[in-house]
Amino acid sequence: MKKILCLILSLAMLASISVGVGLTASAESDVETGYSDYSGDFGYAVLEDGTVAIFDYTGSASELVIPSELDGYTVTEIQGEVFEFCSSLTEVTVPDSVVSIGAWAFSSCENLTKVNIGSGVTNITSAYEVFYDCPVCRK
Repeated sequence: MKKILCLILSLAMLASISVGVGLTASAESDVETGYSDYSGDFGYAVLEDGTVAIFDYTGSASELVIPSELDGYTVTEIQGEVFEFCSSLTEVTVPDSVVSIGAWAFSSCENLTKVNIGSGVTNITSAYEVFYDCPVCRK
């Protein structure tokens, strides 16, 4: 009888302790990490810090100014291969909010001759990879 009583009490204690496990208080906003959407011509994904990374571009602008915000989220990253083979691009401006540009982001943009990179960029794989096969690298 004692063993059964001990088992029941142990299970009850374990159940009461585990009720609060996994619940945490947070001052963060209701940002859904991993959420992705499109805003205009830009596909973006929400990162853990509540900023966004651009992962797709569906437009055909010749002079492109990448926005510093999409749907209220700050743009901090341009992922690799986003603008690859965008033959319409002749000039691109990257905002100060962007800190990272992925490999091959602008590769093979055959008409890209001018790039304005914001002061916030601190992580870039290499100019060779990011602008591979672009006229801007041949100057």
